[in-house]
Amino acid sequence: MDDTGMSLTQHLGELRHRLISCLLATLAGMIAGYCLYDPLLLDLLRGPLDTLAGRMENPFAVNSPLLSLLRDSSPTTRALNLDLHFIGPMEGFMVKLKAAFFGGLLIASPFILYQVWKFVSCALTDKERKAMHTFLPLSVLLFLCGLLISYFMMLPIVLYFLVVVTGRSLVPMLILSKYVSLVVACCLGFGVIFEMPLVIFFLARLGLVSPGFLVRNRKYAILLMFIVAAMLTPPDVITQIMMGLPMMVLYEVSIWVSKAAWNRRQAALAG
Repeated sequence: MDDTGMSLTQHLGELRHRLISCLLATLAGMIAGYCLYDPLLLDLLRGPLDTLAGRMENPFAVNSPLLSLLRDSSPTTRALNLDLHFIGPMEGFMVKLKAAFFGGLLIASPFILYQVWKFVSCALTDKERKAMHTFLPLSVLLFLCGLLISYFMMLPIVLYFLVVVTGRSLVPMLILSKYVSLVVACCLGFGVIFEMPLVIFFLARLGLVSPGFLVRNRKYAILLMFIVAAMLTPPDVITQIMMGLPMMVLYEVSIWVSKAAWNRRQAALAG
């Protein structure tokens, strides 16, 4: 579609059309997620907890050497009640709706990204469109990497420290809504922070940040990372540390990425 001659009113109409399409796709995905809750989404949500409990009949429970070592070092782990409970008549149903919404959003995400791309691409030059063809799939890949690392590697370890390392005389009663909130917050939080190198690359390419700036302000960045980790995770120190440490690693990666982007910018300006 050629949008070069579109007025502001036409652009707003186009935005309205794209938003309605995205909402309808999300609603359709939510209905599908609701129907798939019992046979699929519930097992998916329980995956990290079943990994900790050693219930490998769940297809989403994937053990790791570190978790096996931790679990074997604490014989009380297998004796703990690691089942999920809900304590209010509405809690189980509301969690089902919440899981259906996020599942539907995930199902509809390819269509939503396509709608966003179609709306934004009309304002881009040919060179910018080519760049987006590279960076859009890369951003999705980074988000998925963060999500998968959080789900399969970090969450079982976090749950171990939150549930097992509390005292032998304490018996956990895991509440469904709080557990689901922890899983969603950690997975989405890790997905977002894994976009850091790509964001830094864009900022360096635009000349808004330089490698020297990132190095000089490393200590302030670390403080900001742990503040962000505290905002994105439940209020416990272990989860915040487990999110803050990967952010520090990603920041160091971002410094190297920014050097490449900065050098390319300087070469382009010199040429």
